[in-house]
Amino acid sequence: MKQDIELYSFDIFDTLVTRTVAEPKGIFVLIQEILKSDDLYSDIPADVKYNFFNYREDCEFRLRCLNKINYEGRDITFDDIYKQFQEIHFLTDEQIEKIKNLEIQTEINNIVPITENIERIKSLLEQNKRVILISDMYLPENVIKTILNKANPILSDLKLYLSSVLGYMKTTCKLFEYVKEKENVEYSNWLHIGDNEYCDCECAAKLGINVERYPYVKLEDYEKELLQKEFLNSYVQLSIGCSKNIRLLEKDKFEKYKFGASFSAPIFYPYINWILEQSIKRGIKRLYFIARDGYILKLMADVLITEKHLGIETSYIYGSRKAWRAPALSIDNKELYKQFVETAMWSYKKLDEQFEIPEKEFVGLLPKEFKNYKKGKLKLSKFKKLKELLISNDEFLKRTVEYNKEKKKLAIKYLKENINCEDSNFAFVELDGSGFSQNCLAELMEPFYKGNLISFYLASTPGIFNSKKVKRLYFYGIKTPLLANTLELLTKAPHGQTICYDKTGNPVLEEDFADIIKKWELDKYIEGILEYTKTFKCRNVIQHNIMRIYSEFIHYRINRDVANIVGSIPHSFCGTENREYAPILNILDLIRLFFTNKCNSENLNFSKMRSGKLASKIIDYKQKYPSLRKEIINININKKKHFIKFTLFGMKLSIKKGNR
Repeated sequence: MKQDIELYSFDIFDTLVTRTVAEPKGIFVLIQEILKSDDLYSDIPADVKYNFFNYREDCEFRLRCLNKINYEGRDITFDDIYKQFQEIHFLTDEQIEKIKNLEIQTEINNIVPITENIERIKSLLEQNKRVILISDMYLPENVIKTILNKANPILSDLKLYLSSVLGYMKTTCKLFEYVKEKENVEYSNWLHIGDNEYCDCECAAKLGINVERYPYVKLEDYEKELLQKEFLNSYVQLSIGCSKNIRLLEKDKFEKYKFGASFSAPIFYPYINWILEQSIKRGIKRLYFIARDGYILKLMADVLITEKHLGIETSYIYGSRKAWRAPALSIDNKELYKQFVETAMWSYKKLDEQFEIPEKEFVGLLPKEFKNYKKGKLKLSKFKKLKELLISNDEFLKRTVEYNKEKKKLAIKYLKENINCEDSNFAFVELDGSGFSQNCLAELMEPFYKGNLISFYLASTPGIFNSKKVKRLYFYGIKTPLLANTLELLTKAPHGQTICYDKTGNPVLEEDFADIIKKWELDKYIEGILEYTKTFKCRNVIQHNIMRIYSEFIHYRINRDVANIVGSIPHSFCGTENREYAPILNILDLIRLFFTNKCNSENLNFSKMRSGKLASKIIDYKQKYPSLRKEIINININKKKHFIKFTLFGMKLSIKKGNR
């Protein structure tokens, strides 16, 4: 920066202050919501109340067009806009004053200071530098002064050059020319700071003014998609605005912090808010969040309970499929066992692990035709036959019950000590699933609690398994199928899976996972989620569209930035080793996929997005042509020099021995 700068000028909106909404015209969405819902405006015609956004925006646009033609681009004023608005809609003076005052108050109420630039002004003033404010804005000067004072009193004392007062605008360069004369400064000795590339940078630079563009935060792809479909939804405006402002005001934070605040928190906030509302209505005093999906959900609930002063207690219960399912089985409950077999068959290559029977013994119970069940895929007829065998052969159930006898005893002890069952004013919180684990929980609690359990679910896939002992309350906010695994990724806990319980009544957790997830920066991610939860103020009825559109985005239209974050999450699925959910694929991974259709990725689409053009070509080709076409690849193996040369899709590649 030049050392002989005599004058510093700052733009105001989106440079010194921003709004709580996603975009400036989002203020009109909030006004429309208030006009429709507040009895104070009952005398306003319904047409105006329900179409305020369009009428207000169109009125301003038309006036600007007329001024450009007839008045050499002079700026319009707030009074000009509402004089036109009044005439068009035939409103009384009292009615138009009500709406004008509502817009002014809504603007003031929804101002957010941009602290980094305010601090910069403070520093300049401490150095006795000359600082002024310049803005193209239709609002009256007294309103702008009130907004500045709310952001920081130091701003309201600065000299203000306002287009609505002077008529001149930055966009025509005339406001800059006017300031030059009034401030008696050369353009070359003047620095202007603002966010708008055209009026703050191009127009000022055209005159010879030194310019510095303030990098105002951009909306994410999923936010743009949501806003395009739901721009008239005040809840959407405020939610995106909250996430956007967290990214703006916390620029130095980690990407996972910003992702938590921008993507995950808006998905889960409606669910948690709904659970708390339902708990108040139903008289539920205690909520038990089930590990591991419940870890982040509990933290969010605790924030809202504190913010809203709700009389609800929360606890965290360590449990898992592994700790509850097999141990819950009993000889007498054949229905629960049928459900167990059904879920076990979803991952039939690991049947012995799920039944908790040693592999050799488990294989010994099987007929010869099924002894190699771990190899390859079972045809549908064999799949059904094996499932029927497991259900009908009581020996599998007896052995499972026997092997899990001690585990069941310890599980019951843990649950009895950690769940207050003195009354029925409690409920459990799950994320998603078939409902089977909750059925197992009810069975484990049966020795010390005879009532029915209440369980909350975020219903991506409504429960498959019914139970007379569990009342399920579903939040129908997402209809995207097969989303359960992705939702689980977004609700990771800083500890591993609950394996079982020890004799002292403590959970035994999967080892090493805590270190792995810590390296991924889970703490930063959770911090972002909680910042959104604290900052976002829900002002109307919850809308589900954020959950729906964001979940569809991650399932069908994910971009590379989101794929890099979600795909890198450490993941353990159905007993597999901990690894990234959708890792970046190297050349050997791609060759393996090409020839064998095997890939160490839980989500091939995410891995494709992360891995570049070659991966995209290979995966797209394999999906289009499952069988190998020889003309695509040519391999030359040189054993002496220990490398492989090959051509793939016209690209010459080579791999040295030991390299991946």
